[in-house]
Amino acid sequence: MQRQTSSAAFSSRFKRLFNKLMHGSRTYTPKQIAQRIELPFSGFNAPQLTVSWENNLNFQHLYKLPRHALSGAVQDDKTQAHTILNHLIKKETDTQSIIDLRHYHMPIMPEQAWDDPEFMTTLVETGSPYVRLTLSPSPQPIEVLLLPKHKQLSNTLGTALKLAGAQ
Repeated sequence: MQRQTSSAAFSSRFKRLFNKLMHGSRTYTPKQIAQRIELPFSGFNAPQLTVSWENNLNFQHLYKLPRHALSGAVQDDKTQAHTILNHLIKKETDTQSIIDLRHYHMPIMPEQAWDDPEFMTTLVETGSPYVRLTLSPSPQPIEVLLLPKHKQLSNTLGTALKLAGAQ
């Protein structure tokens, strides 16, 4: 009997999600999203950018980046971001093909973000393509959210995160 209840609840949630997708999800402005998000963005000490990759945000980890290093809800978003990041760092410098990450928002995210119901609901409701990337390991990991600026939903979310205090 309980199995039917769980199944019915799942069906109900699936129908709501399907209806949102079919009838279009609500669009939010960056200001509306920033007002909903309450995450502790302050207190991050972003390292100074230098020419030495070992003194930056651990860019050496991008060289031969394993596929499992990225996490996110949509496989296509992870594949696209992995392809870009995998070609960003090479052992040989090829100045003819520099990838410009200025087309991406890369806010540093607090660990609490992934357990925060309001943030996760907003992330899912916006339908924004995104990828999480850990640039440094524990005990104090630095994790960024890669949001493509050329996608309107992601650009809106990236702008909102900056308004909410993300670096």
